[in-house]
Amino acid sequence: MKEIIKKHVRIRVWGSVQKVFFRNAVTEAAHQFQINGWVKNNPNETVEIEAEGDPKDVDKFVKRVRQGSDMSVVKRMRVVEGEVKDYSDFRQK
Repeated sequence: MKEIIKKHVRIRVWGSVQKVFFRNAVTEAAHQFQINGWVKNNPNETVEIEAEGDPKDVDKFVKRVRQGSDMSVVKRMRVVEGEVKDYSDFRQK
């Protein structure tokens, strides 16, 4: 039986990323690339994301997140790999 390899990343995004449909764009990208995890706004006006899935899809997802939504401006992103948590879906918190 083939072992399924997954990649997990935690992403923090700085810039104009709240109240500009950024979380919606992230959620759409997660569905497009079959990513599980979550996205949430933080009180300090950053957005935090946990995402996991096939390593190639996670890499594509991270690139898409960097593009943001039409109204957002991503100034900086920190991406840290972590331990897989086996999320079953992707949701906004």
